[in-house]
Amino acid sequence: MITSVPVITAGIGGLGPWELIIVLSIVLVVFGAGKVPQVGSSLGEAIKNFKKR
Repeated sequence: MITSVPVITAGIGGLGPWELIIVLSIVLVVFGAGKVPQVGSSLGEAIKNFKKR
């Protein structure tokens, strides 16, 4: 008898840990280590403004 293994999708929007690592490394390469906090804060502000509407 063959049983299926349940797939666990954890993280943000169904992204797993490997996908998050890949996305974060691409962001780090594109923007550099100095700009990442600025990009994160501006993204947080954009999400906060979007939720207000």
